[in-house]
Amino acid sequence: MTLSTWFMFTAIGVLDFIWNLKRMSKKDLRIYLLFFAIFQIIYVLVIMDKIPHHFASIVKVW
Repeated sequence: MTLSTWFMFTAIGVLDFIWNLKRMSKKDLRIYLLFFAIFQIIYVLVIMDKIPHHFASIVKVW
């Protein structure tokens, strides 16, 4: 996954978050932000070669 793809998925995630913000409960909001943060951290670690590249498939599914 290239950096431009990461920006695209990040933008989609942020837009989806904003779109659904009024309908989310606090519990849903926490879960959403947790998963979003986890996938962002995994992607950055893969790019920096801190974890093996086979974890990139997890990020691609997202």
